[in-house]
Amino acid sequence: RCAELEKEVATLKEKIHHLDDMLKCQQRKVRHMIEQA
Repeated sequence: RCAELEKEVATLKEKIHHLDDMLKCQQRKVRHMIEQA
């Protein structure tokens, strides 16, 4: 039971980390587009 919970938490952290990376990538693209304009 406890191990399952830890596994779920780890999965959630991975998803959050992935989303964070995607957000940073998007922000970089937007900043680049603004600089080009």
